[in-house]
Amino acid sequence: MHGVETKLQNGLSERLLKLFLHNNKTRMKKRVLFLAALTLFFSNTLLAQSNFAPLGGLTYDFMDRLEIKSGQLLTDIHTSTKPYMRDDIVKCLTKIDTLHTKPTWTKMDEANIQWLYTDNNDFTDKHAIYDSKKPILGVFYKNKANLYGYDNDDFSVRVDPVINFGYGFEQDSKSGAKFHNTRGVEVRGNVSRKLGFYFYASENQIRPADYVQAFINPRSGIPYAGYYKAFKKTGYDYFNGRGYIDFKALKPITLTFGVDRNFIGNGYRSLFLSDFSNDYLFLKIQTKVWRINYTNLYIQGIDNYDFKKGDRLLPKRFATLHHLSTNVTRWLNIGLFEAVVFSRTSGYEFQYLNPIIFFRSIEQQLGSPDNSMMGFDFKINTLRHLQLYGQLLIDDLSIDNARQNNGWWGNKWGVQTGVKYVDAFFVKNLDLQFETNWVRPYTYTHHDSVTGYSNYNLPLAHPLGANFKEFIGVVRYQPIKNLFIQLRAISYLYGADKPGEKYWGGDITVPAYDKTIVSEYGNKIGQGVPIKTKLLLCTISYQLRHNLFTDLNLIVRRSENGNTGDLVSTNMLMLNLRWNFPTRFYDF
Repeated sequence: MHGVETKLQNGLSERLLKLFLHNNKTRMKKRVLFLAALTLFFSNTLLAQSNFAPLGGLTYDFMDRLEIKSGQLLTDIHTSTKPYMRDDIVKCLTKIDTLHTKPTWTKMDEANIQWLYTDNNDFTDKHAIYDSKKPILGVFYKNKANLYGYDNDDFSVRVDPVINFGYGFEQDSKSGAKFHNTRGVEVRGNVSRKLGFYFYASENQIRPADYVQAFINPRSGIPYAGYYKAFKKTGYDYFNGRGYIDFKALKPITLTFGVDRNFIGNGYRSLFLSDFSNDYLFLKIQTKVWRINYTNLYIQGIDNYDFKKGDRLLPKRFATLHHLSTNVTRWLNIGLFEAVVFSRTSGYEFQYLNPIIFFRSIEQQLGSPDNSMMGFDFKINTLRHLQLYGQLLIDDLSIDNARQNNGWWGNKWGVQTGVKYVDAFFVKNLDLQFETNWVRPYTYTHHDSVTGYSNYNLPLAHPLGANFKEFIGVVRYQPIKNLFIQLRAISYLYGADKPGEKYWGGDITVPAYDKTIVSEYGNKIGQGVPIKTKLLLCTISYQLRHNLFTDLNLIVRRSENGNTGDLVSTNMLMLNLRWNFPTRFYDF
């Protein structure tokens, strides 16, 4: 019977593919038929499947620290490609536990390893770690991590509430008390260990600090969110929904399709792709072979839009990204990155579906209408205490102009360098990080606004866009099992536009070409109106139970206009209660 079903499925797949090749009526029909054929083709080869650990949680700090202390790079996870698969997290933990030369774990490391096993309990059999002794009503919290969980051979599911209640005050604020109100639900699981799924939905009302409102209002874009409506004049109301399905088509290949965000890099920021903008529709193909992790990411985002025009169909933009990560040695990882942003009135540009070829060659063959860029990244772990990392992004580059050092506007690039130091200065559980980011004017821009490197009016990479230099210091300390202290100090110089003048290269949603820029030569980072900002954020978090936190947040910010000397000051204190909700920092 199974053989008959297989023949029927293969026959149906062939018919669907023939239809796909010969039916040229609409591109939409082609997409539907292709996806159906692809699903049927792989239906008999699906392997055990997982889902992702959400970005922004403790998982990523814990895994970074464990990898550095283990003395060798992780193989099931390449940390430059986020989010991580939950089953891969468990595989890494198991391998770290069985190293011949075991790392010197602190008591907090051991507790954090147990936390990771508990958080990913659907992919481990360590029941002694994650099972609850007294489930509520015999149904809820059978394990320590999830409100409700169910497992059998055919189906596994985890259901959790999502809550973030925050209230605070900002000194001399004209917009009133600050708050963050999120209520939602998160569901994840798999079907027959072959098809993974994830679903998240939340309703949100926020009134952030005044400097955050000053960022949102002219851009019509909320960090980490998308379409919104006004709430109580100085607040914002928005619905956040995301979800995806994923499966392993072959043993080394994972396909994910849905709506979420991604992050490429090892730093606090990323010059390639960050999680700062809104969620977007994507198809991700992740291939792991030997020491290589190769990611293909196909994105449909939203073009720049005017919030004041009200409800309507928003314009689309597309992006295709490749990232190749390789563990060259036990301590050195290098990566190659390329991306192209484009827009077509007729639909998707199918030539960019090619998973291997360099985009620049395709883009040239099409007449160079699109915005392509490439980059290089690296990571070095050494001495079981240090990690050195960095990124180089090249948007456009003229070697002749670079040699002359003439400040040609078309030389568009960015550089990141950073270091992480765990158990710093022999103090257990004290981790330090220092990072610097430099991005030249006009980087990420193109000759039209449609192909700028942004989504929902916000940058897809660094929050500041371009034309800035930034210095970041982070202190993380875990003195006891459930207490987390973080201190973040940020200083940057950003070049803003002058009212009524041409474009100085900071706002990446503005098109950049000869007639819009101020000067063809003599451009430098921070040109225009120099905005000098210093930001200090202190967060003290206590975990009441798994993924239930209470936070005390202190924000001190000073921003000075370098031309006029005008100073904008922020002093804010906020108390939060978070349940299955990651920390959310407006640190720009």
